[in-house]
Amino acid sequence: MKPHSRRTFIKTGAVATAGLTLADYAFAAPPVEKLALAGGPKTVTVASARLGALTKWPRYGEAEKKALCDLLDNNEFYQELPLFEKEWKEYTQAPFVKAHMNGSSALTSMYFALDLPPGSEIMVPSYTFVTASLAMRFFDCVPVFIDIDPKTAT
Repeated sequence: MKPHSRRTFIKTGAVATAGLTLADYAFAAPPVEKLALAGGPKTVTVASARLGALTKWPRYGEAEKKALCDLLDNNEFYQELPLFEKEWKEYTQAPFVKAHMNGSSALTSMYFALDLPPGSEIMVPSYTFVTASLAMRFFDCVPVFIDIDPKTAT
């Protein structure tokens, strides 16, 4: 018997599970709708006047411009971070909020918070910025690269 790799095992299990799970839905599938472009129903039915306001860019006004200019003029960027975190926490109703300078810093902070045991395996895309796998190495976690479709890079 040929030994199976983890990828073969996961792929086989995923296909089998999907087949069992989706079998009932395949027989009860509704008729396919036409695209709106081909005369089918529209997905977004917001009035044109309101749609313009929703999609207008940039979405900031004079108060936001003034706040940004004040930060740039005073050169005290970090003074405002606690206020920003507090207001963002209230707005999102999240239990914890921490501002970061970039995604690398955010990922590193996430691994501190998760406190995973050394050797934990974490699935990461193989076609991405290096920090997706580098940050976990600081915590002795092991990246498990997820293969992508080379034609679509997804």
